[in-house]
Amino acid sequence: MAPRGEVVLTLAGIALASGYVDSRLFGVVILMTLVTIFLAPLMLSETLAIPGPGTRKPVKGNESASAQWRFSSGEIADLVGQSLLKDLAEEGFYVQIMDEGLAQARKEGVILSITETGETLAIESAAEDILFVKTAVYEVILKLSDAIGRLKESSDPYALKREIAGSGESRIREDVLSLVDPELISLDLKGETKEGILTELVDLLVSRGKIRDRSEVLKDVFQREKSMSTGMEHGIALPHGKSGGVEDICVAVGIKREGIDFGSLDGEKSRLFIMVISPKKTTGPHIQFLAAVGAVLRDEIIREELISAGNREEAAMLLKHIRPSRKS
Repeated sequence: MAPRGEVVLTLAGIALASGYVDSRLFGVVILMTLVTIFLAPLMLSETLAIPGPGTRKPVKGNESASAQWRFSSGEIADLVGQSLLKDLAEEGFYVQIMDEGLAQARKEGVILSITETGETLAIESAAEDILFVKTAVYEVILKLSDAIGRLKESSDPYALKREIAGSGESRIREDVLSLVDPELISLDLKGETKEGILTELVDLLVSRGKIRDRSEVLKDVFQREKSMSTGMEHGIALPHGKSGGVEDICVAVGIKREGIDFGSLDGEKSRLFIMVISPKKTTGPHIQFLAAVGAVLRDEIIREELISAGNREEAAMLLKHIRPSRKS
């Protein structure tokens, strides 16, 4: 109440000095201001102490219940969760994203707390609303299952991968390629298998403090590789994935001159490995980086110079599409 009283006193003083009010009326204004300053907090305090819900709407049900679903991967859990939130919004629910993996949906007396942890989607609500929750999730899974079935019938990922590998000129984004760090380049990978190479690249990121959960990142990278090999053509492999085990997008580069079998499109051994890992819940140039580095490595000269790079700085410059100066 004090700021309001100060404004009133200031205005009353101006009015008195300007002759709009006399001293008698000015005194009444001061008295009124003092009374309201002291009485208003006391009255407000007494009002708030009145028992009862007031204008608050009671939440349905006193007992809470929960239901959870465990899927084969975090990507599927995320897809189901996002689709569920979209359907709830269309049902008139107010949907609020609280934090990473946590959301709330409200409509009248119905409150749903939705949590996504790895491969698990869990929903808590009043016990009397749990049937609605299960029905909503069932409809989402049915819709997604039908959509995935139609996608499999109409699309061939392997053919699309070949199309990507054989594409012509492409935009090279130097700003995106700046993610390449010389400290995250290994010129002599030791792994002799696909799993060994992937683990070695992840450990390179771990050694530089880029990963907060090594096991989660490995799981997500292996899962992505299981769906389809990231071995491309001309000795290039682009292993990648999105994971809750990192906070920011990070890139690791490895070279194995003799190469290993990585399930590449042309059947040749892979020698150049560029790994990119991005957080699941934040935006970043994940696909843009893959496209940009793929465009750079279309150049056979750059590929050969990269294989024979004498140091990490030179290799980084080649990947960033910067021609390193050669000493004569």
